[in-house]
Amino acid sequence: MKRLADPDKIVMECAVFLRESGVVNKKSWKVFAEQFFRYYRKTILSYYGYEEAEFQVPRRHVTKPFFFLSVMSALFKIGIFGCSLRGLVDTLYLSFDLEKSRSTDRRLFYDILPQYEFLLSYFNDLKSTGKIEE
Repeated sequence: MKRLADPDKIVMECAVFLRESGVVNKKSWKVFAEQFFRYYRKTILSYYGYEEAEFQVPRRHVTKPFFFLSVMSALFKIGIFGCSLRGLVDTLYLSFDLEKSRSTDRRLFYDILPQYEFLLSYFNDLKSTGKIEE
């Protein structure tokens, strides 16, 4: 009788295939891969010895969420943060109560609101004069 493979091993083999395969160029495959990693996130993390932990600290309320997101967006655009945009927005969403959904925060992050456009030029000037270090 043939022994069945360990389910976690199959998940990991699929994860490796989806990350390393050059065949996955179609939009439908990308959607499938995103759903796969979202669904099996805990399994993959536990395979490598990590646990997904929840914050025990309540999120901090932000009085002016549009201004806050504009400042963070401007700082991201000049290269202050060493992470992806999605990672930064997810971290901000988990840390601060911006009174918006995660997808709304992400969408607002892409464009600085016109009334806060001066922030980007201000931070760029600070960076060019060396007042903000690389």
